[in-house]
Amino acid sequence: MSRGKNAARIVFWLAFLPAAAVAGWYFWQRGIPQRVDRHLKDMKHPNAKIASQVWWDLRELYFTKWAAVDILLDHVGDPEPIHFLIEIDKRPVPGEKALDDFVSNGRPVFYKADRVYCRTVGESVMAFMYNERKWKTDYNGDWQEWWQANKGYYGRP
Repeated sequence: MSRGKNAARIVFWLAFLPAAAVAGWYFWQRGIPQRVDRHLKDMKHPNAKIASQVWWDLRELYFTKWAAVDILLDHVGDPEPIHFLIEIDKRPVPGEKALDDFVSNGRPVFYKADRVYCRTVGESVMAFMYNERKWKTDYNGDWQEWWQANKGYYGRP
């Protein structure tokens, strides 16, 4: 009798654990649109440190989850203002010219800077698209011009 109970428990766990893993993965992937929407809303937060961290989290979603890419592309034109500074960080690459990356360090927009590159949610989304380095035309100070020249690469007419 005890042997039958143990066998039943083993069969149960062998069936339950893979099913739970698949269900967890499914619901985790389904939750991406909600996470992206929440991050887009939080990126407008008046506290620069909070909004900056949200920008990094959203950037991570963009680079790691395919489901997030299409959602973020829909927000390229979002005119809502942001309250944190996105700066250019030049990082050296051996044998090539230095690459410009857009980064955020949690400083407010009014922090002394040579240039404010991103003023809206849409522009901040384009900043990490720019960091992807798959565009055809460089950014020269005008995000809308950059987007018009490169949006075809991102599947937008």
